[in-house]
Amino acid sequence: SLKREDVFQRIVDHARELCGSDLASLAPYDALAGTATIVAASGNYAEGVIGLEVRPGRGAGGKVLEAGEPFVTEDYHKDPRITRDYGQVALRRGVVTLAVVPLRFGGAITGLLWVAHRARRSVGRRDLAVLGKLADQAAIALENSRLYADAQELAADRERVRLAAELHDT
Repeated sequence: SLKREDVFQRIVDHARELCGSDLASLAPYDALAGTATIVAASGNYAEGVIGLEVRPGRGAGGKVLEAGEPFVTEDYHKDPRITRDYGQVALRRGVVTLAVVPLRFGGAITGLLWVAHRARRSVGRRDLAVLGKLADQAAIALENSRLYADAQELAADRERVRLAAELHDT
């Protein structure tokens, strides 16, 4: 499927499965607006995070947007490196361990990919490597979906111009 919703849902489903996590989510980053908005999530209570906006410097995802590096915490609620902007969201979902990696395309951050566990757990190199590979694929999928949407809009514009010219000629 070229539909971004389908592609992103598959990515978060696979991220959750491959990392053995309880929750996974994905958010494209809009640099102009300065927000990453969660558009896909997988796991129990996942639907409650759809639409959540993350800003640089706020929460674990915000740290990744600022630093451009993966972020891992084994105790979300006690980690002093994280601002408490999204603490209630994490608490309601039972998040304890969290890993966030950036999606990159053309050297720029284009989104974020999270996996969360409801129990304290060590996130090893393998998990970060898996997330990094999925993030690479998600970044490509995000760009492809943008290009596909642009192509669809261009085709619709061309059809409008053709119809207008045809009406003008008649």
